[in-house]
Amino acid sequence: MSKTETRKLLHELTSALAIIALILASFGTGISTTKAAINTGDGTDGAYSTSSADQVINTYTNLASAASAGATSITVGSATGFTAGDEILIHQTQHGTETSAGIYEFKVISSIGGTTFNFASGLTNAYTTGSAGVITQVIRVPQYTSVTISSGGSITATAWNGTLGGIVVFRATGTVNVQSGGSITVSSTGGSPSVTYRGGFRGTSNVGCIAGVGRQGESYNGGLNGQSNLANNGGGGGGTLTGSYEEPSGGGGGGGYGGAGSAGTPRYTSGQGAGGGTYGVANLSRINLGSGGGAEFCWYYSGDGGGIIMIYADTITVSGTIKANGRSLTNNGYEAALGAGSGGSVYLGGNTLTLGTNLVTATGGLSFSNNNCIYLNPNLLCGGDAGAGRIAIQYGSYTGESNPASNKTSLTTAPTVTTQAASSLGVNNSMTWTERRPIGDVNGYWESTASDSDGSNLVAGVGTNNYLYTSSNYGANWTQNGSQMGAIYGLASDSDGSNLIAGVYGGYVYTSTDSGVSWAQNLTSGGNKYWRAIASDNDGSNLIAGAASGRLYTSSNSGTNWTERQPAGAADRAWFGAASDSDGSNLIAVAKDSWTNSQGRVYTSSDSGVNWTERTPAGAGVYKEWWAAASDSDGSNLIVTDSNGDIGGGRIYTSSDSGASWTERQPAGDVNKYWGTVASDSDGSNLIAATYGNGRVYTSFDSGASWTERQPAGDADIWWNSVASDSTGANLMAGSQQNGPTGGRLYTASVPTPGATATLNGNITATGGSNATTRGFKYGLTETDTWSVSENGDFSTGAYTGSLTGLPFGTTYYYRSFATNAQGTSYGSYVSFVTGVNTPALSTQSASGIGTTTSTANGTITATNGANATTRGFKYGLTQADTWSVSENGSFGTGAYTGSLTGLSPGTTYYVRSFATNSGGTNYGTYLSFTTNATAPTLTTQSASGIGTTTSTANGTITATNGANATTRGFKYGLTETDTWTVSESGSFGTGAYTGSLTGLSPNTTYYVRAFATNSVGTSYGSYVSFLTSIATPTVSTQSATNTVSTSTTANGNITDTGGANATTRGFKYGLTQTDTWTVSESGSFGTGAYSLLIPSLDPSVTYYIRAFATNSAGTSYGSYVSFITGESQEIMFGSDVILGSDVILR
Repeated sequence: MSKTETRKLLHELTSALAIIALILASFGTGISTTKAAINTGDGTDGAYSTSSADQVINTYTNLASAASAGATSITVGSATGFTAGDEILIHQTQHGTETSAGIYEFKVISSIGGTTFNFASGLTNAYTTGSAGVITQVIRVPQYTSVTISSGGSITATAWNGTLGGIVVFRATGTVNVQSGGSITVSSTGGSPSVTYRGGFRGTSNVGCIAGVGRQGESYNGGLNGQSNLANNGGGGGGTLTGSYEEPSGGGGGGGYGGAGSAGTPRYTSGQGAGGGTYGVANLSRINLGSGGGAEFCWYYSGDGGGIIMIYADTITVSGTIKANGRSLTNNGYEAALGAGSGGSVYLGGNTLTLGTNLVTATGGLSFSNNNCIYLNPNLLCGGDAGAGRIAIQYGSYTGESNPASNKTSLTTAPTVTTQAASSLGVNNSMTWTERRPIGDVNGYWESTASDSDGSNLVAGVGTNNYLYTSSNYGANWTQNGSQMGAIYGLASDSDGSNLIAGVYGGYVYTSTDSGVSWAQNLTSGGNKYWRAIASDNDGSNLIAGAASGRLYTSSNSGTNWTERQPAGAADRAWFGAASDSDGSNLIAVAKDSWTNSQGRVYTSSDSGVNWTERTPAGAGVYKEWWAAASDSDGSNLIVTDSNGDIGGGRIYTSSDSGASWTERQPAGDVNKYWGTVASDSDGSNLIAATYGNGRVYTSFDSGASWTERQPAGDADIWWNSVASDSTGANLMAGSQQNGPTGGRLYTASVPTPGATATLNGNITATGGSNATTRGFKYGLTETDTWSVSENGDFSTGAYTGSLTGLPFGTTYYYRSFATNAQGTSYGSYVSFVTGVNTPALSTQSASGIGTTTSTANGTITATNGANATTRGFKYGLTQADTWSVSENGSFGTGAYTGSLTGLSPGTTYYVRSFATNSGGTNYGTYLSFTTNATAPTLTTQSASGIGTTTSTANGTITATNGANATTRGFKYGLTETDTWTVSESGSFGTGAYTGSLTGLSPNTTYYVRAFATNSVGTSYGSYVSFLTSIATPTVSTQSATNTVSTSTTANGNITDTGGANATTRGFKYGLTQTDTWTVSESGSFGTGAYSLLIPSLDPSVTYYIRAFATNSAGTSYGSYVSFITGESQEIMFGSDVILGSDVILR
């Protein structure tokens, strides 16, 4: 870009700003400009200085033809003295309409073609010219770096001649210094037409003295409009001559502009000219020449008005004068009858103006009458005084005053601010603990803490040095109170911290009515007790105290009197925790055990302890150690903690129905915590609970449905003994006992409001001349300023931020920056942002539809927290570990949902929790447990073993008890798949193999057997398994021999059982002893039955031993031995053999 082009652009921009500044100023103080609105030019004409008089620095021409608004060129009468890049002032010097006369604007000539000036942008106003009283001037505006006018020097304008002149205008980037004796002037000097006039034209000139009326003075509409006593708008009216010039009737009226001119003086009662009226605007957003006075009836010229001066500079210092005064009349014969001219216009714009006193003037001229008119001729009358002109200044700072007083517009405006995009769009989940140990208590065991309703008044008890401490400033400072009452294990406070109650472990109960300054001893009867369960209502009148060594007491008069309130049948319980509602009517007390065993209990009372109802959570087990309790303000929302219990670890339970029912509320993953202390806000929604041993602190914003670990930084596994909360849950306190070498600790914390966070960003880019006293942001759900966040101070330019917390998640906000100084408030543009998305809030409800292998899990998304869930479901397992899951994908808002759990084991306890995932992450409900229904055992039948001929071992396995051990197990068997016979045993049988002995079986027989088992639900069976008994040797018996004679006998046997296979051989073994010497047998297929065989060739009179035998495929079996004796021998001699029978031969 060339130097000329650069100059053009700079001129164009700065000129536009100057016009805007004056236009804005015309609307009053509600809208103001900043320092940047003063266009001090580009300094391309360098430094200017003069000590010479009457220096004209401007070049003038006229608009040759009308120019419309928006036109990018104008035609002038002459382009001489103008070049491209020049800044020009276009000024409607005369116009018939007041609101058009005096309008102006600055433009930069981008190029010149002949007498045509071209611009880069269109005109703001329309301009007319060429007819009588309608004149537009075009004037070059010099661009100086500085202007110095020393003594004797002056800058002036070309005299107004009715079409050109009368205006001085320039800019200076630095200082304009009008030194003493120097001046910038467009004041009228008077005189005949040959004398230079500075500004408004004269009234008129008459040649000769004739009867009639003098001319009116010239005004914004031009105007030698005629001879008239009436004013020409701002111009004065003419005087009247009624006869010869020796007998005038009145003088001319004075000109008007910023003020009205006065009428001339009548000789008699009429004939004087009227004074000119006022016009224009005070802040010179339209700027005019002064008006002329009215003429007398002949020869002489009335007073001229002052011209126009417009100076834009960083600094303007005046020790000389800046003048746009109207002409005054002198004692010069007939001049006494002329009207004076009005003051013109002076505009001074600069960051620093030092104007002196009445050194800047635009005064109206005075008539001769006001110069002590002396009638040189008794027939001569005096003209009227003129009105003052107008002076306006725009300033950053100024001193001095002008004449007339200037219209002032401060350049010290409301600051300029911009709004930037929001940042740090997040979620407010953090919480910071501050250690608050009293000085000197390094290793205190902070066994008890209590808070008033707003958390400002705190009390803490130590179990080591036996002192009690109080604080009235949220724990910042502590005062030691009490006289070592003992180890303080129980504390409670009323709502304002004035009434306190303390329980000493191994001592007494103490009460204070002065915030712990002094204490009264209570419950001394019966000696020292281990007081631990302590609670108070809101005003400290209704108290409850319980001892770990066995009794509960209540007081309705702040501890003056006490009544034993032990639940029926609950003697000697170890009362470890108690809580009260706001008026002491609804109480809860928990016992760790019964002092002689570990059977803890929970009790509630709705009549201030007169009657108690056991409210131990169902299914919580017998051997619970209930350690702490808390209540909301009406006793409906309760929370109790168990430190151990008979199911392997402690639990938290909440109730929303005054203890009638309870819900387990374990933080995720914390199965076996030793829950030792708990506190609640006034409505039971905000809770704090802590554990000892492997200690942790947790908070909940949703009545225990979900928990967030809030451990102080660096304090892992600390032993937390006590916690306290104010009525809103916003201010918390926690105390611990000694943890190794570090000692006990006392902490306070402010809990953040759940919600989204955002950092708003703004920037004060300009102070407007005065630092902001307030800066901040306005924001809302639409482009309306619903809420604000701000800070007070002394703020210069620069970026600043504002923090928003607790916003709804996923919500669109609109905000804008603002800043306020002494001049007012300004705003940046609106910027929108969407708050961060948090994980969904949800809860787990009890399982429903519980079967043996299936169940329905139930959950509820209570809040989407800015974005619908894309996945929801359940995690479950045999412990509080997420072994399995069931889920669904979609877009899920708030509401209940279910999940089908299948493939479960009967009679098994499962832990399930809901979960939901959105763009903010995944969140979980609490674990809840359920147990599937038990069913008959599952078992199998294995092959028989030890199979014999008449016995066998049946084998079975219980593979699953399905929720209940078997009370009977055994086998059913028979010759077919029918349960003919049973063998079983009774007991308590889990899974595993077992056997049954089967006896009395038949050899070589197929049997069918199946296992069975019975539990509390029913009986189930394995499959049938068959087996075949073994083949046995036959069973035989030996009967007595028959037909015995001396040499033979008949042996008799009986196969009573074949042993599963017919005998292939049967017979007898015999001998002289029970030895099988000889055999007699037969072969075949022999079933059961008697059989006989002849045994021959025996010796007479001999005893034989015989036994039956039979052989089958399994072998040979024998009967018992039987003896017989053969008969004696009787020899009979025959001649030949005699046959006595078929087998006996006698010889």
